[in-house]
Formats: sequence, structure tokens, C-alpha cells
Amino acid sequence: MNPEQLIRESLTALNARDEEKAYRNFADDLAVNGFMPQPIGLEEFKALNAANLAAFPDWHFEIKHIQTQGNKATVTIQATGTQNGPINMPGMPSIPASGKKVSVPDVFICTVSADNKLHQMDFATPPGGGFAGVMHQLGIQMPGM
Repeated sequence: MNPEQLIRESLTALNARDEEKAYRNFADDLAVNGFMPQPIGLEEFKALNAANLAAFPDWHFEIKHIQTQGNKATVTIQATGTQNGPINMPGMPSIPASGKKVSVPDVFICTVSADNKLHQMDFATPPGGGFAGVMHQLGIQMPGM
């Protein structure tokens, strides 16, 4: 499977809430950079996605563009959802449900190894995107964002 197919399969599975299918393309030694202030691994990434889905049950990834070069794919997405549950992220106070809809862009570069597993994700979040964009659209001021 090429990197584009792997990314499309994983995001489609996440949209369908099929975590088993989504994460089978991720290596156990996954390194995620730029998503949080410090690098995180697969289990932390899964936990953050689970917390996000609890807060935004209709969360959806729309792939806008994938550019593949060798074993790397640059992925541009638009993520949308409605905050119908509290946001409970590690290291921050709980944010009560607001019922507000959000729509944010994000960009990440994925590295796929010969085992056809995703080993690294490097986020290059554009202005107004990612978690900071979600917080801004919900009207929540976060220190350092």
C-alpha cells in the first residue's frame, strides 16, 4: 500500500469510528511531533483522539489534498465537528459542552516505512488551525495559543 492509500484508509476508518482498522496502519513506535508541545507516541495519540471524539461526536476529517514523495505524504485536511461533550484533555481543566460547531484546517507530513506502517507524523498546523483554532472558535483563551 502506498502512503496515500494508507492515509486515506486510516482517515476513512477514523471517520467511521473504526479505531481498530484506523490504527492498524500505525506502527507501535509511532512518533507524533507538533501535535502537542512535546512529542507523543501511539497510545497518547489514541487517547487524545478518543478524548476529542467524546467532545465532538460528529468529528470528521475531510482530505483536501495529499502530496506523496517517496515514503512521505503531506496531508492537508479540514476537520469539523460540534462540541456536544466536555473537552477533557490531559493537563487542562475540563471545558463544558458548548454546542458550537468548529471547522479547522491542519497539515501533517507522514512517514511510512517498508513495513507499510505509519512511523512518524509531523504536524505543520497553519494559522487558525489545529487545537488552537478549535479553542479560538469556541471562544476559549488558552495561554500560549
